[in-house]
Parts: sequence; C-alpha cells; structure tokens
Amino acid sequence: MTKTKLVALTLALCPLLGQAQNESKGKAFTLDECIAIAIKNNPEYQSQVIRHTETKLQEDMRKSTFLPTVHASLGNSWDLGRSVDKTGVMQDRSSQSLSISIGANLNLFSGFSRLHELRSAQLQRSASERSLEQARLNLGMQVTQLYFSYLTAERAVVSAQKQYQRSTDRLRYAEGMYAGGKWGQDKLANAEANLAQMALALTQAEGARDEACLSLVQALGLQDVNIEQISIPESIKLSNKEVLASQSQVYEAILDRPDIKANSLRAEALQEQIKAQRSGYMPSLSLSLGYSNNYYKVFGLGADVFNLPINEQFKQNGRSYIGLNLSIPIFDAFQTRNRIRISKLSYSLLQVERNNIEVRLRKELETIRLNMSLNERNIEATRAGLKATEKAFALTEASWRAGRATSNELSDANLKVYQTELDLYTAEARYLLQVYLLRYFLKHE
Repeated sequence: MTKTKLVALTLALCPLLGQAQNESKGKAFTLDECIAIAIKNNPEYQSQVIRHTETKLQEDMRKSTFLPTVHASLGNSWDLGRSVDKTGVMQDRSSQSLSISIGANLNLFSGFSRLHELRSAQLQRSASERSLEQARLNLGMQVTQLYFSYLTAERAVVSAQKQYQRSTDRLRYAEGMYAGGKWGQDKLANAEANLAQMALALTQAEGARDEACLSLVQALGLQDVNIEQISIPESIKLSNKEVLASQSQVYEAILDRPDIKANSLRAEALQEQIKAQRSGYMPSLSLSLGYSNNYYKVFGLGADVFNLPINEQFKQNGRSYIGLNLSIPIFDAFQTRNRIRISKLSYSLLQVERNNIEVRLRKELETIRLNMSLNERNIEATRAGLKATEKAFALTEASWRAGRATSNELSDANLKVYQTELDLYTAEARYLLQVYLLRYFLKHE
C-alpha cells in the first residue's frame, strides 16, 4: 500500500471495538493507520481476499494434474442357493467371493493443455494480487478524502468559535457602553444580533463537522466513536516543493498501476487458456497399471475339497496389468472451436477495458495536476486576502468602539474575515488532498 508521508496528520480514534478498544485508548493514529483499520474492517475487501485465496487453490489444482491418480478397492459378496463355480457352471450351493485391487492412472500427454492451464492459473493468481493491491489503494483513497473533508470541517468549527468569541467580547463592550449611557439601545441590539448570527454559524459548522466525522467513522468500520474521541492537529504544513510529473512520467505511472497490471495479466492468462483449448484438437495418451486378487469359497457337503487355503488362492489368483490408452478426437460438435471463440472475445473485451482504464487515469491525472496548480494559487491569493480583511476588520472595530462605525459595518467586516478563513482552510485541504492523489497515482512513497 502506498505510504502517505505527506503531512504530520494524526487521528485519535479510541476506544476501538471490544478489548482492543480499551488497549488502544489514547493512542494517536496516523493516516496510514486509519487506512489499515478501514482495510481490516471493510467487508468488500475481505471478500476479495477470499477470492484471492481461491486463485491460489486453483493453481494448486492445476499442479496436481501432473500427478498420477491411485485407487484401491475391496469387495466381498455372497451367492446364496445357486452360484457359479470356477468352470462357469451353475451349482446348487452357496459361495463367497472376496476381491481386492489397486491401480494407478497417469496422463502422459494431453496436447500440452495441462502446461497452459497451469500457466493460466499462475497468471490469474498474479492478477488477483494486483487487484487486491488496487483495492487497498482505492480504499485508502476513500478514507483519505473523508479524512481531509473532516479536517476542513473541524478547522471551520475552530474559526467559527473564534468569531463567536469576538462577537461575545463586542457584546460585553456594547453592554458596558450602554450601561454608561454612552451608546443607545440600538447599538446594543445590533451587538446581540451579531452574536446570534455567529452562534448560528457555529452551530452549522459543528453540524457539518459531525456529519463529516460520521462518514469517516463509518468508512473505518468503527462503532460508538464520539466527536470528542477524534482530534485534528492545529496546523498543516504545505508541501510547496511538490514537482508535477511530466507526460512521460504520467504514462509510466499509468502502466505501473495495479489495475493496469492486473488487466495485462488476465489477458496473458486468456492467451494461455486459448492454447490449452486448442489442445482439444490433439490426441491424448494415458498409462494405467494395477494389481488384483481374489479369494473364492463354496459352502455345502463336500465343499472343503474345492476350498483351497486363502494364502494358496492369493498365490494363484493374483493378476497384474499395464495398459496404454490413446484417444484421438475426430468430431466434438464444434465445442472446442466455440470455446476458443468465446475466449478470444473475452480477450478483446479485456483490451477495450484496458484502453478505458488508461483514458480514465489520464483524465484523472490531468484534473489533479490542474487542481494542484489552481489550489496553490488560491492559497496565496486567499492568504493575502485574509491579511487584508483582518486589517480592515481591526480598523472597523476601532472605529466601532469610537462610535464612528455602525454595527452593520463591523458585522460585515467580521463575516468577511470568517469567510476568508474558511476559503483558506478549504484551499489548503484541497491542495494537500491533490498532493496525496498525485502521489497515489505516481506511487510515490
């Protein structure tokens, strides 16, 4: 799985489920560890792990076709009333027959189908490993996007809390001025209205934060995790030295993607399967060998004369055999031809799927590169705008305290600072997310 050593982000998730919840209490989880938790708890990923195990068993089954098959049998029968003697004549007596046998079969030649089927199974297993790797990356991307969404929402709450505290301080100042008879009731009412407005903004920010937290917790597969059990670091360091990849690097990165590799491996496996199916036009040769023996006993008057001891019968009745069987296909109702045609169509579908994946990845990479550039410029512009709005707010607040500015002017200046802070937090989080997405596609550690 791609490491996400981009920023010093930690996520405190405690307690976890069961006993592990108590043991992990207070532990700080990195983004990589959050992804690991999601992978461990995600049912779809665990289902894919089981399917991957099935491909390993399929490979083992193909290997076993090169081994001989061995079988043994033991039988005992009674003929009551009338039975056949050794000469084949029916006699008026009962008899008992005991038989044992052991044999083996070995496929000597089957048109190289077993070799191609084994190679196909090995390629399918490798393709399954790449698909499993892609599933881990996709799940990691999902968790990361939710993580950054929660990060943005949490920082919006911090900003709203700061503006709410400022509004509270201004209300206290207005109350003091009103009590001293220096301000009228209108300014006090405006200060109360501004505080109520920021209280609403804080409530909305906390609601958005709670919703983002719930989405993140659900993606991690955790239960009973409260808002207070998740913490976000106070600051983020932007990686301004990230180098955008060239077109050649982008193409190489696409070819190195697990889903592209899985597609190529499945295509190779289908080619091997087609070769195995063509073996249906070729003859097959098998070897069989074995040994059998039996014991025969009759009942009735004078039967002891015919019943030899069991050891004597086993010495005389033993039989060994060996044989070769050559099978030449003449006409199979076009089954082999149709199977080959179906496999060729599947191969063509894989080629189309590969082209679609490459086109989609190119579009996503181009979008990421564009968004990185736009967000980087947005960050610089928003930082400059934040300085300007904070300066304007400070001047407006001083004028308001001196009675030269109205409460509405101060409220507008305060809202501009709040909105600019939100824009900055959003641009920073989006930039970091695009950095991670780029590293994800280029498989940077």
